Amino acid sequence: MLAEILNSSSVQQLKGMLRSRYGKGLKVNFMMDVTSIAVTAQSPSWVGGDMRILISSAAGEFLAEAVIEDGTSLSLEEQQSAEALVKLVLETAIQNWKRRNQALALSAVNQDNVISLHKNRISFEPETSDLNFELETLKTKSISTNALFLQSRNPNLFPKVISEIHDLTQRWACLRYSDIRTQVQSVEDLRELGALTLVVDELLNLSPSEQDLLAQYLTFDLALANSNTEPLLVITSSTTLTELMALSLISEKTASVLKLGLIDVERLPTSTSLLKESLELYLEPEAMI
Repeated sequence: MLAEILNSSSVQQLKGMLRSRYGKGLKVNFMMDVTSIAVTAQSPSWVGGDMRILISSAAGEFLAEAVIEDGTSLSLEEQQSAEALVKLVLETAIQNWKRRNQALALSAVNQDNVISLHKNRISFEPETSDLNFELETLKTKSISTNALFLQSRNPNLFPKVISEIHDLTQRWACLRYSDIRTQVQSVEDLRELGALTLVVDELLNLSPSEQDLLAQYLTFDLALANSNTEPLLVITSSTTLTELMALSLISEKTASVLKLGLIDVERLPTSTSLLKESLELYLEPEAMI
């Protein structure tokens, strides 16, 4: 785990960015035993001048500790920007590594559990539709993910992030779903829009039938989908994905896709230049698998 994540291009670029922008090195300590860390543990903390940042999942699970060497010499604004950048890149890299390996491990178990009784020509294969969906989703991820899910309690933060995403992905147009909703009645209607950015404002404001349509698009024929030529959905929500799942407001399959493109907007850097660099790292092909 340690070598694979640390050698990923997104983490290497993160180290280079911290070195060039702030002149600081980065170390990452993966936590084998986090039971001794209090849920309320302060982050960042300071030890011998180094800035120590706890990396955790959206559910509050501690994943690692990042150490920015000699972080005390940075200004407060630089410390806050560096912390946001480190969290964004490392949380994404570690979570996606864990998700990919869990799916692969479960797939191996699935293969081991296939029982073929050749004598009686009887075969048994367990129900694994959700597992297979998750695995195939992971296999098809690239910079061309067909959905990004932006969550924030403050909807005023969305426009700037959406604008940067649109520019970075070089889509030919940026439209709001609300402006064309009457023209979109099927998955094919969505796909025929081409390689544009389609902004879906506030997921829960959609009607049940519209949510069903987007769910069908997000889970339709992933092996054949080519999101370099199809719409990139940028879906916003003032309700977190964890809450949407807990309240059963979205399907499990839709949640599986949205997880892979989840961006917690409130944790992004506020500086325009650093925001752009952070999103570039996030959208790096290796970071999205």
